[in-house]
Amino acid sequence: MTREWINTAIGYFVLLFLQIFVFNKIDISVYLNIQVYVMFILLLPVSFYPLASLLLSAVMGLSVDIFSSGALGVHMAACVATAYLRSHLLRNMLSSTDLQIEVPLPAKSPFRRYISYTLILVFAHHSVLFILETFDISEMGYIFPKILISGMVSAAMVTLLELVVIRFRN
Repeated sequence: MTREWINTAIGYFVLLFLQIFVFNKIDISVYLNIQVYVMFILLLPVSFYPLASLLLSAVMGLSVDIFSSGALGVHMAACVATAYLRSHLLRNMLSSTDLQIEVPLPAKSPFRRYISYTLILVFAHHSVLFILETFDISEMGYIFPKILISGMVSAAMVTLLELVVIRFRN
């Protein structure tokens, strides 16, 4: 088992634990739903095959679905959609030298590119998640602010947690 797989497994369990026992318990507003487990998809090693990333993302989403209340499959669908978008985003955003990095972290790529990567994927995840969760287009007045507020807070939390990961790895 390589170091990448071990780090991925540790990240899976830590983020699943944080999501279920910390962030799912935060109930400030109906518009704020912090989803930090999406960080698992963001930090998957670039060297993983796209199919492996899709499968690992599906497992993470299903795990969150099982341990969270709500419809089974919405987190899984959002994770798979995000992982699919991630593979295309990495190919289009990163240069050939950037593709040599092990994991997309703020310290390893230009901060502006990293923030774009994070925001695009977090908002894509939240859009799929909340649209499938509500599944009523007439509720766009509720869905759009929830995507916006939850996406911004989740992206900020993911960035802070990734900065902690950088400190921990160094």
